[in-house]
Amino acid sequence: MSLDLVPALTPMLVDSATNNPSLGESTPESVPESTSEAPRDTDDEDDEQTLKNTHNMMNQLSRMAPSGPIMRSEESLKVKLVIIEMSGTDTEKKMRRFLSPIMDTFRLAPTFGLVHSALIVGPWYLEWNNSSLCIPRRCCSGAALVAADVETVLRGTQVSVAMDRISDVVCHWNGNITYSKQKYNCQTFVDELCTALGIKLNFQGALSDFLKNLRYSGQCELNYVPRPDMMKKLGREEGPVQFKTHRELDDFVNAITTHFPTYFDLDDNGVDDWKLLKSFDRAFWLRKFKHDTEQYEPHNCPFKNPLDSGSILDWKSK
Repeated sequence: MSLDLVPALTPMLVDSATNNPSLGESTPESVPESTSEAPRDTDDEDDEQTLKNTHNMMNQLSRMAPSGPIMRSEESLKVKLVIIEMSGTDTEKKMRRFLSPIMDTFRLAPTFGLVHSALIVGPWYLEWNNSSLCIPRRCCSGAALVAADVETVLRGTQVSVAMDRISDVVCHWNGNITYSKQKYNCQTFVDELCTALGIKLNFQGALSDFLKNLRYSGQCELNYVPRPDMMKKLGREEGPVQFKTHRELDDFVNAITTHFPTYFDLDDNGVDDWKLLKSFDRAFWLRKFKHDTEQYEPHNCPFKNPLDSGSILDWKSK
């Protein structure tokens, strides 16, 4: 295939993802979860709805002033990188898997590949897409693949400083930047937020391997490769384990902790594996917050409910 076709085929994949209504976020406080440049409606009705969405969001943010419950000096805000699948149909997935290794080889792929990315800071879900407008919203996502903890946790006075820096970046992008696949996309937006917050996205171990494979192969399945001795003791065949439901993930992790009680705590590889599996779990929770279906329902979740643990904050619970 001629390399001249890569720039032409890539928009086809990305745009087709936008036109799939099953992938978009349809809640009033959200905008579509896609990085494509699909045409936007500009009639008066849509403009009025956008203003209403913005007004509602500002009301939500105003209730989280420094005197609010999450802004006390003893509180902390956790930060997560969210990777979201854009492609829904089999044809779109095949196109992504076909293009990804070519684009990665010639350094044409975005940082995380042909996927959408967002950042969670405390109760705020921050993303940039073809609307050219970032409206911080509650944490949910109908197509999240991973929601990975970054090393930085914002505490005490860092919280107010972080809020100021996030506001500066969001206001700058909303007022001066127009979406561009090449220069001003979801991933460059996340990069700028991370820079402003002093965050380095430096993942290790199994999570790093998963993200590299995602970029190179375009494979979005939630796969985990356990040690052969683990699979033997669990009575399962060697090879990758794929999680299609939240319960499958929970049952498998609980089985490992039953047979290998210290693996995730004391083994270096186990600690890294836990981070990957937890990122799958948090992605399932984000899907559950968006679509409360049986597929995303936890079962004796070993990672606990993120709303109870503070891993994800929800302003609707405040």
